[in-house]
Amino acid sequence: MKSVLLFRRMPFLRLLIPLLAGVCVGNYSPLCEFWGYCALLLGVLMVLWRFTAVDLRSYRFRWVFGALLFALLLALGAYRTQTERSSLGDLTAGDGSLLMAELQEDPLAKAKSYAVEAWVVDSAMTKGGYRLMLYVAKDSLADDLSRGDRILFPNNLFHKRFLNPGEFDYEAYLRLKGVSGTCYLPGGKWRRVSHENSFSLRGAAQEVQRGLLEKLSRYGLQGEEMAVVSAMVLGNRDYMEADLRNSYSATGASHILAVSGLHVGVVFLVMDFLLKLLFRSRFRLLRIVVLVLALWAYAFVTGLPASVVRASFMLSLVCLGKMVGRSSSVFNTVSASAFFMLLYNPFYLFDVGFQLSYAAVFSILVFQSKIKSFYVPKSKLGDWAWSLLSVSLSAQLGTLPIVLFNFHQFANYFWLSGMWVVPLSAVVIYMALLFFALPEVGLLCEWVAKLLSGVAWLMNAGVHGLEQMPFALVDGIRFGGVEVLCAYCVVVSLAMFLYRNDGRWARTLLGSLIVAFLAWGVNGYCLASQEGVAVYNIRGVSAVNRYGVGRNELSCEGDGTMVCDVVSPFWVSHNYPSSATLVEEPLFSLGEKRLYCLRDTSLRGKEARQPLQVDVVVLGKDAISSLSELQALFSFRQLVLDSSNSWRVRRCFRRECEAVGLACHDVVVDGAWVMSW
Repeated sequence: MKSVLLFRRMPFLRLLIPLLAGVCVGNYSPLCEFWGYCALLLGVLMVLWRFTAVDLRSYRFRWVFGALLFALLLALGAYRTQTERSSLGDLTAGDGSLLMAELQEDPLAKAKSYAVEAWVVDSAMTKGGYRLMLYVAKDSLADDLSRGDRILFPNNLFHKRFLNPGEFDYEAYLRLKGVSGTCYLPGGKWRRVSHENSFSLRGAAQEVQRGLLEKLSRYGLQGEEMAVVSAMVLGNRDYMEADLRNSYSATGASHILAVSGLHVGVVFLVMDFLLKLLFRSRFRLLRIVVLVLALWAYAFVTGLPASVVRASFMLSLVCLGKMVGRSSSVFNTVSASAFFMLLYNPFYLFDVGFQLSYAAVFSILVFQSKIKSFYVPKSKLGDWAWSLLSVSLSAQLGTLPIVLFNFHQFANYFWLSGMWVVPLSAVVIYMALLFFALPEVGLLCEWVAKLLSGVAWLMNAGVHGLEQMPFALVDGIRFGGVEVLCAYCVVVSLAMFLYRNDGRWARTLLGSLIVAFLAWGVNGYCLASQEGVAVYNIRGVSAVNRYGVGRNELSCEGDGTMVCDVVSPFWVSHNYPSSATLVEEPLFSLGEKRLYCLRDTSLRGKEARQPLQVDVVVLGKDAISSLSELQALFSFRQLVLDSSNSWRVRRCFRRECEAVGLACHDVVVDGAWVMSW
């Protein structure tokens, strides 16, 4: 009964559940107008029910209103999701007409191009009103691009890239961020037509961020120290190198590099302290308003990531409660922030950062007090360390399934890294705020910058030291969707057991643990028993992979490291060996089928007395220039063209195969080729 009463005190948690279900339904169901009409009808029914006869609204019919509200929120979630999906559109069917796009930020230099987000401003065109990620080839014209420039380019440059099994879908990731697609602009295919100086909050925030970064740079911050301070305080990752990012990931401290609730909380405490000094109790209302405005100003400067929006919204609700003299359950406040964020953008739900943020917060709220009560330190230092450790352990309980599912790795020393980086990160944020507030006069600003750089260096040194410790990281962990569901059943059972202390929940916890381990083992065995051969679509690389039953063999000409980086998630998720054995033999067998990989140009113009009988020929490196030459060497039923062939050779073979009715698969056009057994 106590649990039911507590649940009733959290109305937004109850409202959040059907909204989450509706977002999932809307994302995985076909686009249609049904959900909009359904939400409208349910809303009308709820209004009619509210003003109907008294006997129908009596206590025994109370469930009807709850059922209508549940259905309304489910339909509303599905409708909002499908509305967002339809607004992205399809960019792959260009007719060659020109698009005009305005750059929303200053271009970011990459190895061979500039990356910049743009907005198609010509609403008269079919592609008007879309956000794009443009990659502009480096040349003298691209060097001068800046935010506000308007450029023209043809709309037939959008090409859908077919992915390999298990490969990260970057375009799908961008679509969840509201970006319709990517486009590469080679030199000569675009031109700048004008520059707009229109004001925007986002542009103003970027100007402020750029000014603060320049101040950090002027006072000597550089390298890893600059990367950490800019990422932690301003949400800018332009200075972050892969090695540093991997070090934080390997030690379980990567969350500290993303501006989140911890960082916003520190800013909140600093601003609250300063405003209390400036405004007395009679200006309490003004102080709260200024505090909320300061929080959202900081959120804008950091780029409005989901974690910062969540924390700023939660603290704004707390401030609003203080204004009206009411307090609320923390669970209800967190649920309210998630509810309104998902109403605004349902795709937040599928963002890993959003999932980790809320999983960590809910898990800390549920488990931290229980874990801390297991042990009572006798000293203040011990109590401080145990508090940090209990927070880290409780957050890990809620986030571990998501981490294993998305990243397939586990940092064994996450508890040590948390005790090291959390207090130092607070010092970094305090000192950075002080540094930004100081005028550039005298030596004080320089001294603060040196101290800030020293603390950032100390934090990085500790992370690098933990990374070098033995068994710091366990990677290659297979963890699928079934395992995630089972893991959260274990987490919920553990929470109920800790709060209810009931033998029935103890048995439920034990049973859920057994089911989780059985599901993990059986699913892994079934996946590993599947055999197959794959020809991957990796630009300029000829890669043929045979896998299954404890075997993972790779025949490759080109960048083998790139191949492993791209497809290793596929190997891990299917329980194959995480590293491939390189083989040179061209003939592969899979059951009764045989596959020959031809890359040797020395066979050009030659003819075999008896063509070799195979089922599939994989052609690479432009080894043969015509189908007739290939049929003089092999007797086969299907031809696979890998991505190491030139486009002329691939086009020639596609036409010749089509003329004679021979099956032909071009991995560049059709995606990776997979044959399972």
